[in-house]
Amino acid sequence: MKKLLLTIMAVGATSALSAQVFHSEDFNALTIGNVGTDVDFTAAGQGGFFTLANNGAAGSTSTNAGNSTFQIVAGGQMSSNGLQFIGADGSDGFAQIQQPAFDWTTRTAGNDFIEVEFAFNTGAPTTSVNRFRWILRSDDGTTTRTAVALEFNTDTNELLGLANLNNGGTEGFFGINLGAMNTDLILPDNTWINVGMSYDTTTGELRWKSDFNNLDAAFTNAANVISGQTPDDFIMISFDGSAAGPPVVDNAAAHTIIIDDMEVRASAADSLLSEEDATIEVADITIFPNPTTDRLNISSDVELTSYSILDFSGRVIKTANLNETSTIDTTSLSTGTYLLQLSNDNGTTTKQFVKK
Repeated sequence: MKKLLLTIMAVGATSALSAQVFHSEDFNALTIGNVGTDVDFTAAGQGGFFTLANNGAAGSTSTNAGNSTFQIVAGGQMSSNGLQFIGADGSDGFAQIQQPAFDWTTRTAGNDFIEVEFAFNTGAPTTSVNRFRWILRSDDGTTTRTAVALEFNTDTNELLGLANLNNGGTEGFFGINLGAMNTDLILPDNTWINVGMSYDTTTGELRWKSDFNNLDAAFTNAANVISGQTPDDFIMISFDGSAAGPPVVDNAAAHTIIIDDMEVRASAADSLLSEEDATIEVADITIFPNPTTDRLNISSDVELTSYSILDFSGRVIKTANLNETSTIDTTSLSTGTYLLQLSNDNGTTTKQFVKK
């Protein structure tokens, strides 16, 4: 994979006129335990998921080729069930989970956006060098491509955009930085992140959105995008990332994430993390002053019930209940940058602030 620093544009959201759901799963109706009974795509397991896992040929991986790689657990978002996905503990394991392919030609006329939304917990701090990818693939009968994807790197906690693009007449697989000004977007440990990605089949434009740091980025370069792709399926994979350096580091530990609230749909307009889907509408929340010295005020048009302050290692520094408008005492915090998780009955959202 090549990492290409191309122009990222912030875009505004629009509401979909209609939508057609191909896959939707919150895992709450599934039974705690292994998803499937095999790891070679032989038979569908719970929720219609097919699973594949192996330890690789070199033999340094030992925990990747069993059904326990994919489990339904009670640790989903908002105390619900979720899908636990365990990466390889060595330098050659691979795992994949997916529901059956869908038929893009059956979509409602005008639904030319393909959108994927899900939540995942980044997991505990780790020495693992795993890669987790969420890939929306296309297949026109001749070529299979990655239309749009996301990758979480466990050794750096970077969330990266991915896609097949046209680079000067040569098609390739590229990584796209999602942070401000083409910087890396680094996620905190032990944190639920709501994300979405989309591909416009008419224009080829790509979009990624998250409730973390108000991420809303699009890739629209007409010379690079590939329009007219035929969305076919959505897959989730993990693999050893030790060869992805420099520096090259041998992977010797597995990493565990949990996935929840997954949906794949066709829409008539961009609706990623719309008001109907978002856990909390972040535009309705303001924190000030930022940077702060001794207090942080929260003004919200939605009812908030609690907050947590985390450092960038994912360690919870402080947590308490909230009213609709509240003030947080920050005098005890050391100088630095923190994450503020705000919660209500619908979910959570995350904002960043600086203590001077």
